[in-house]
Amino acid sequence: MKNFLSLRLAAIAAAAFTLVFAAGCSTAKVQDTWTAPDVTQLNFKKILVISATQDGSARRIAEDAVAAASPGVEVVPSYRVIPDVSDLKNLDKVSETINAAHFDGVVVMRMLSSRDKVTVTQDPGFAGYPVGYRTFRGYYGRYALGGYGYRYGYGRDFGATTTVTTDRITQIETNIYEMPGGKLVWSATTESTSPDSTQQLVDDVVAALKKELIKDKLIPATKS
Repeated sequence: MKNFLSLRLAAIAAAAFTLVFAAGCSTAKVQDTWTAPDVTQLNFKKILVISATQDGSARRIAEDAVAAASPGVEVVPSYRVIPDVSDLKNLDKVSETINAAHFDGVVVMRMLSSRDKVTVTQDPGFAGYPVGYRTFRGYYGRYALGGYGYRYGYGRDFGATTTVTTDRITQIETNIYEMPGGKLVWSATTESTSPDSTQQLVDDVVAALKKELIKDKLIPATKS
């Protein structure tokens, strides 16, 4: 019988993690987290990090980012022990690697969704502003010299513009499992907006996750 981790990886490995981005300034926000009720701190000594994607470049970038953000703990990117990216779909091989190398923790990252968000904004310019206010003579002669104080006489649009902005919204799920046994101990979902590159995406996501783990006192704070 396959263990819990293998069953979980079956669903994860089926999801693509190929990253496509629009230009822009990325922000990664943690949307929600879950911690096992009996877990108060994560104390792993040797962690395997898996980016569940068939894109070899994105896989290496994501796994290296997690390793770089984890000083004091041995973190092994899966591409070093499972070099063939197609083997990530082989649940028996993944499980054998985990057991043979005596990993006591496994981090799995996968993309949940990547979509475009279109925002339309309008700058009305002088649209809807009283005609008499638009020039000094118009305002002063009509209102300041004894005219009524109400704004009236709304005119046609002047200089109105419409701006259409497209952002790439990317959601990533990160799960942490305790080995042996494959128990899920922590899970989080992050949302990123228009990262400039795969590197920026993973760096922002990993930084946001690390901040959340420190805030929840699951890992100790580290000096930058």
